[in-house]
Amino acid sequence: FLNEENLCDLYTGMGSDSMCWTCKTYPRHIEVFDGVREVSLCLSCIEAARIILGTKEPVRFLSSENDKEESCEDEDFDFFLYTKLGEARDVIFEILENRELSSELRMALCLALAHDLQRRVWNEKLYEVDELLERYRVGNMCKAAQGADGMSVKDAGQAGHAGAGATVTRFCRRLASASLEQYSRFETASELYTVFEKMEPLDPAWPDRRDGMDEILYGAGKEVYEANRWAFLVANGTRLELLREQIMVYFVFGYFCGAVYNDNPYGKLKLAVAATILVEELLMAEWLQEDLPEKKIVDLVHCFSREVEHSDENRGLLEDELVK
Repeated sequence: FLNEENLCDLYTGMGSDSMCWTCKTYPRHIEVFDGVREVSLCLSCIEAARIILGTKEPVRFLSSENDKEESCEDEDFDFFLYTKLGEARDVIFEILENRELSSELRMALCLALAHDLQRRVWNEKLYEVDELLERYRVGNMCKAAQGADGMSVKDAGQAGHAGAGATVTRFCRRLASASLEQYSRFETASELYTVFEKMEPLDPAWPDRRDGMDEILYGAGKEVYEANRWAFLVANGTRLELLREQIMVYFVFGYFCGAVYNDNPYGKLKLAVAATILVEELLMAEWLQEDLPEKKIVDLVHCFSREVEHSDENRGLLEDELVK
């Protein structure tokens, strides 16, 4: 019922009081916890996607207080766990928005933090979380990395933030070198894409588009994929750095604290990483077919969000598969 001005004729005639719940809230994503309501924009709205993906500066969050009662439906809501998840999320944002480090390293560090947090949740040792988060804070990581690189604490303080970023990068790469030698982006991404193809399509036109990209990306084998990926990164590396950051922050803000309901913060963080990787794969497939203007990026991301986020079954499927 949109008119030439892109406004709904029904609500123009009947007024805002007649709006249904979806039209009153969308494109806002709302999560309610005990005493807290969190609101963000949905990437599935193409205009919201344009705003989110077009933002160059780090994301900031606005807070306010009122006298309204906010309560969740879970009578066994664990407020202490929720508090620790919120504190962990703040550290994750700190890592994700530290642009002295590569976006891939930031994502890896956040996965490591969520993994260590998960162990403390399972072992019922939430009292250890404060120490864990202190260790992962960017400043402390840099000091630890510089100390491991043979620098004194005094030298580390004089090195400056940029030098600290380079040092922690070298340190983390050295720690990960054993496992990275066995890592295959082709195998990981293609397996993740297989899970993506299991999801129930919400748009009838989506399966053909999604499955066609699968063949473009992985049909010619690993060597061709790696060559294509290298060319894609060379051509789009700067844009991808910002895109990864914005998508990670988006998914972490929207879903990470929801782990209070299933005790699975590692799964929530893996969901954010998996979504970011899948978006990058879809963009690479588009780029291999034609140029990749900003309008095309926004369109693809909003389509991906609609398919994954607007189906509890699809989002649950991805999270369950990642647990395995």
